[in-house]
Amino acid sequence: MKALKFILTTDYGLFSIVGLLLMIVGIGGFFIYLFFFKEDSIEAKNYQEKAERLAE
Repeated sequence: MKALKFILTTDYGLFSIVGLLLMIVGIGGFFIYLFFFKEDSIEAKNYQEKAERLAE
């Protein structure tokens, strides 16, 4: 109980909680970007952008 009071009432404890949350959200956001959005850009690179033009 003393540990919980220490974490929630001191600046060291609050900064620790905020730091951990920022790390978790930051790493989670990076992996969401990596797995959901980066996949689309890899497919887009392999896609042929221009169709072959016929001789005029």
